[in-house]
Amino acid sequence: MKKPDGASLKAQTAQIVSHPAGRRAKPAGARNKIEQPGGARQILDAAAWLLRHRGYEATTTRAIAERVGIKAGSIYHHFSSKDAIVEQVVNEGVRVVHESVTAALDALPAKANPRSRLQAAITAHLLSSLEHSDYTSACIRAFAFLPAELRKTCRLERRRYEDIWREIVVDAAEAGYIPEGVSLDAARLMLLGAVNWAGEWYRPNRVSIDQISASFAKLTFGPNRGDKPKPAKGPAPRGQIGSKRMAAASRNQRS
Repeated sequence: MKKPDGASLKAQTAQIVSHPAGRRAKPAGARNKIEQPGGARQILDAAAWLLRHRGYEATTTRAIAERVGIKAGSIYHHFSSKDAIVEQVVNEGVRVVHESVTAALDALPAKANPRSRLQAAITAHLLSSLEHSDYTSACIRAFAFLPAELRKTCRLERRRYEDIWREIVVDAAEAGYIPEGVSLDAARLMLLGAVNWAGEWYRPNRVSIDQISASFAKLTFGPNRGDKPKPAKGPAPRGQIGSKRMAAASRNQRS
């Protein structure tokens, strides 16, 4: 993907800093003090860039070391292997977005409707993804190419984040925002796919993040639906969960 030019990057940064959801996000590379060259964070930053732009196979310890400006052997002072680095990058790509979305939802009024919750989640996801673009993009692009065992360990963090979207979709279905017969699993995966890849095509001079989140929410939930729960009509189709309790039970079984 073409990197944004200086003007675009400044515009992105300005929107992230000025937006309420952006201020709640925690920087992926936050430091309490200046790190010495070749430190763990610089290694992770280099690996995230390589995973995003060149892929898993090309992200070797030698390539990471060259980007940082250290000898390959120096990496092993901080990490036991390439996959240990990749695991941390991929998990951090999910974790920073998870924390931002959780904070945005917690800041809403207790009686916020599902559409408001969805818009807040989308906005926080996009702002956090842009702020930590190498980590989040590396997570999205590289995950399918990771070794099976590494995918298994990284999937745990992804599932924790997906639980937020599962709850949003379940709440929306109970409030009448999602038509009967629609698979809630399909709705959730559609939403996650849309917000994950929006960060790849987003340009600040094309459309604002608030416009994107409002459009996604309207497309997903429709302009004239919601706020009037519909009575259940027989057993729900497979994938259409009827209550938060059932959703929680499903999550507990997986864990």
